[in-house]
Amino acid sequence: MFAAVLALAAAVVFGTATALQHHAASGISRADPTAGHLFSRLLRRPGWVAGLALSGVAFALHVAALHEGPLALVQPVVVTTTVFAVFVRAALDRALPDRTEVLWGLCACVGLTLFVVVARTRPPSFRGDERMAGVFVAVAVAAAVLIVVVAHRTHAPVRRGFLLSVAAGILYGTTAGLVKVATSFARPGPGPGGPGPGPGPDLLLHHWAVWLVAPAGLSAFFLSQRAFQATRLSVTAPVLNIVDVLVAVAFGTVVFGDRLFLSPGQLVAELVGVTMIGLGIWRLVREDERLHEDHVEQSPAVRSG
Repeated sequence: MFAAVLALAAAVVFGTATALQHHAASGISRADPTAGHLFSRLLRRPGWVAGLALSGVAFALHVAALHEGPLALVQPVVVTTTVFAVFVRAALDRALPDRTEVLWGLCACVGLTLFVVVARTRPPSFRGDERMAGVFVAVAVAAAVLIVVVAHRTHAPVRRGFLLSVAAGILYGTTAGLVKVATSFARPGPGPGGPGPGPGPDLLLHHWAVWLVAPAGLSAFFLSQRAFQATRLSVTAPVLNIVDVLVAVAFGTVVFGDRLFLSPGQLVAELVGVTMIGLGIWRLVREDERLHEDHVEQSPAVRSG
């Protein structure tokens, strides 16, 4: 339960950071030719810098949650990032949440609650299968690179943003897996060669997973900013978060032996919960964008009156 609380706190802070970053990035012309130009513009925006700082806080909470609980529990909780991002974005636009937004937000939260309550994850191996972890990371990175290449060859902004969001989600989910591997390596317990104590926290920096967390996480962050710039939040945020969760849960299943269900009834309930989460997030963001567009269209008329 403590892991779920930490994950929810991370989602709240991540959601606030995402809203601030999207608010800043969406105000920059999509014709900017280079990534360096984009980030030089973003660094001049206080909202984006504040979002960056909050992302660091959220990441620390996320690491703590992964240290305390399995990937299959922590990552689905973190997907509520989108719900909080929508409501914070409404505050940034100085607009009250619409009743429909509140209802779809509740739908996502109820689905999440159902999933967390019903899911049964057996205690994973402290360190999992490191060989499988290496294979999983290699495959995930190769898939993300391929998707980015395809995204850069398309001229349709929505498709490009969608593909970049998928690639960012893959890398975010992989980053969560790497963090889990790294933190579990520092946990006291049986070593890989026998019943004696394993490597402690003082040897954490010697583990290969630690050195891949920053490159994977920063690459995911960079791709998410390009996706935010390319197209609407209703395209980027749901895809990014859902792919993130799917990849992280797959990582936990393959590497740590996580199990989400023990009976057909649990499986059905979890599928219902996941469906409610996905539908709630998608409709929530769509409704938020509709209200935002209406607000933008009405503003000139109000000023001219």
